[in-house]
Amino acid sequence: MIPQHARHGALADAGRLRDVQQRDRRAPLLHDRPRAPLSASISPARTENATNIGSAAKSVLAALPTSPMTNGSAAIAILELILSSGVSELASSVAHRSASRVAIIGLGSMGMGIANALHRADLDVVGFDVSAEARARFVEQGGRGAASAADAAEGADIVVSVVVSGAQTEAMLFGAGGLADVMKAGAVFVSSATMDPAVARGLAARLEARSVHYLDAPISGGAARAAAGALTVMASGSPEAFMRARPALDAMAAKVHELGDAAGLGASFKMINQLLAGIHIAAASEAIALAAKLGLDLDKVYEVITASAGNSWMFENRIPHVLSGDYAPHSAVEIFVKDLGIVQDMARGTRYPAPLGAAALQMYLAASGLGMGREDDASLARVYALLSGAVLPTKES
Repeated sequence: MIPQHARHGALADAGRLRDVQQRDRRAPLLHDRPRAPLSASISPARTENATNIGSAAKSVLAALPTSPMTNGSAAIAILELILSSGVSELASSVAHRSASRVAIIGLGSMGMGIANALHRADLDVVGFDVSAEARARFVEQGGRGAASAADAAEGADIVVSVVVSGAQTEAMLFGAGGLADVMKAGAVFVSSATMDPAVARGLAARLEARSVHYLDAPISGGAARAAAGALTVMASGSPEAFMRARPALDAMAAKVHELGDAAGLGASFKMINQLLAGIHIAAASEAIALAAKLGLDLDKVYEVITASAGNSWMFENRIPHVLSGDYAPHSAVEIFVKDLGIVQDMARGTRYPAPLGAAALQMYLAASGLGMGREDDASLARVYALLSGAVLPTKES
């Protein structure tokens, strides 16, 4: 149905065109002046790429007469076609967005934030996590829970996976009761896990053989930005995969980097990010533990460094965990054991030396070996403290 305000606008424009016709008849000499065709004033890009104008309207644009002001009916026709086809297509696009059903698998600190951002965007969201507590918390916050990942994914237009690894993603898709068996043709699977690029390419090929799109879409930004719908997404996949995933991407991200049309590119970019992030956490932990060993006021160290050139996003984000003595996991040590391990494998495969990444990996391995693998990655500061005798704050202090 054509919006009332649009119909009125069209009629008003048609009336103005008829007025011009009448003036032209009263002043016939005007017709002797050469006129550029109206279609020439419309760039090919605008007529070819005007996604909100129907195909019939585009045809009329391309075929407008040389002197359109002498043919009011053609102008009226284009207005009517734009309104009847363009507006309806735009309305259809909006309706498709609001009708998109999104399943989110993984309701940890990142997944829960993403799920709530999707819900705020008026998408139809159903969530699943292996933790019954996480599912209950999601339902309490207004979401709909599912009894299994397959139940969540069945019938969904978009499935957003917020699990940790490529191995978990593969098991979820192709293991017993896997999502690949229930996802409908034309749906898109958005994988945010950090994984080896070769694994991402393999998963994409297997899903696409079943007529399901795969978007390689690792994320960065932390739990707070996930909850705000302000993540950074490093994505690669087919244009169709991007188009179908767009409602979810728009809701969960402040910036979506479209890195190419092949799965694995997003994963490669994420590995570069993880190399830097892992080193920065290790460096921040080393620095704060040294400050403790020197007997410095650690709160003052934090104040000074965050206003100085030695600051990093990771220092600013992770060191408050050390200052409070609270190592409840926002991002666990084991994540960087995995990610820096992948980085080293990639570097070795290309005969590339990555000594800083290798040194940082040893500290994560040490923390894991000391029983801190499931605790916050700021626990590296405790490893340095154990090695040096430095005293760090505790919850009790």
